Amino acid sequence: MTLAGLNILVTRPQGQAEKLLAGINAVGGHGIHYPVLEINALDTVEDAASYQRCKQLIMNLDQYQHIIFISTNAVSFGMDWINQYWPQLPVAIQWYGIGSSTVAGLLAAGCQ
Repeated sequence: MTLAGLNILVTRPQGQAEKLLAGINAVGGHGIHYPVLEINALDTVEDAASYQRCKQLIMNLDQYQHIIFISTNAVSFGMDWINQYWPQLPVAIQWYGIGSSTVAGLLAAGCQ
């Protein structure tokens, strides 16, 4: 595959585009990084209502049968939350990840 002569806009967040940009450049393209979103943890003060809702959902984790993570960011932030309130993962939950990197993150976090 060649991307020679093509300019490709990469919109991944800051710090998460380097591998993709290197791949684009390696096959002749010109990767342009323009992050369009920023991923941050919930702020306990500014996002107090969302923070409490998220905390309640995590506290009820053992009531779920299936949990789906859609990105490595979801694994990182989600497992941080889960580990705060669940020193041992609840049993009988099916863990899913969309994409091989997301699955790898779940496996590294101890999810089967």
